[in-house]
Amino acid sequence: MKSSKNKLFDACNIYILLWVCLHVQNMILSSSLVSMLFYIPYLLMTLYYIGKFFVSFRPKGVMLAFSVFFVVQLCYGALLLIFNNVSGVESDSYLKVMFSSLAPIFAFYVFTKQGILTEKKIAIWFIIFIAVAIGEYYTTLQRGILELDREEMTNNASYSFVGLIPFVFIFREKRIWQFLILAVLYYFIVSAMKRGGILIGAILLLWFAYISLKSTPRRKKIGIMLFMSIFLFIGYSYVLDFYENSNYFQRRIEQTVEGGSSGRDYIYSTLWNDYCTNYNAIQLLFGKGAFYTQNIVGLKAHNDWLELLIDCGFIGVLLYLVYWISFAIEWKNSKSNYLTYSMFGACFLSTLAKTFFSMSYTDMPFYTCVIMGYCFAYPYTHQNQQLSQNNKR
Repeated sequence: MKSSKNKLFDACNIYILLWVCLHVQNMILSSSLVSMLFYIPYLLMTLYYIGKFFVSFRPKGVMLAFSVFFVVQLCYGALLLIFNNVSGVESDSYLKVMFSSLAPIFAFYVFTKQGILTEKKIAIWFIIFIAVAIGEYYTTLQRGILELDREEMTNNASYSFVGLIPFVFIFREKRIWQFLILAVLYYFIVSAMKRGGILIGAILLLWFAYISLKSTPRRKKIGIMLFMSIFLFIGYSYVLDFYENSNYFQRRIEQTVEGGSSGRDYIYSTLWNDYCTNYNAIQLLFGKGAFYTQNIVGLKAHNDWLELLIDCGFIGVLLYLVYWISFAIEWKNSKSNYLTYSMFGACFLSTLAKTFFSMSYTDMPFYTCVIMGYCFAYPYTHQNQQLSQNNKR
């Protein structure tokens, strides 16, 4: 383990700080000039650690599958940059999306392997992350009020709070803090009125309850169940009160009950019909290029699998499926460690669920990248540390 792990201004802290400054600047100032002051060094660090990953480490398991998928997506992004064959998007947009959505996982993988991304550091940064997410929520809300001229709306900051839920497991020794943090996160998830966010939040709450009961000694299970009952009662009371006093939230729930999908039925059927009727043999295998769904329906598919089928063909879907199978295997193999298993599960469940009704691989929260990079690297880092200790004996 390197001594740099104790330094305040190590590479990991600088990398996260650049992202925080960039994100806050975009929320408050929206200045392209100021943004470049943070974006350029942040992008250069991202590129450097992607290179370091491929040069210094031999990827295997889920990281190998992820790396292959990522490189293939970069190739599609390069083709879009060269041919610019999609209307309504900039030619470099797909590459930007890949570097902002998936690339940070490589950096945090390397930081974990180097010993400078630790459990303690994740807990400290979580405090800043939750403050940034709250700022994002209110900034998005204020902009929506000005643009739509109404007080209630769907707030896309919901997924930022969902991305913070895996951090809760870091505080496993402080149960009261876990429930207080969850209360804050779920308050904003529900208030954002994003149905996908609420659904994933509910799935993760069940996962948290399962892990908490499973990892608690029998004599303490009653106390945990009592805490959960109180938490659920307060949560139910808040949701009920919120529902009764919010006409917009009522409409969102009613639309869900009636099967309203915000136009997804039309998007899915149109894209699927286009794939079945307008693709030749090569296009069936490799698709028509990044963001090609924009040419068909004018927007993204809101479903990772269908988006990949249209853009990257059967090969793209197959690579994505291999990644998820590898992810599941890695999660299963992490059972011996409470922290990685619980955070692995939270990341797996939340990001997989999102693939079916939203965009996951092109819209990965930075917070989720922190946890995924840590979890993907931790088992091998831990094994290497044990081997090193055994060799010294």
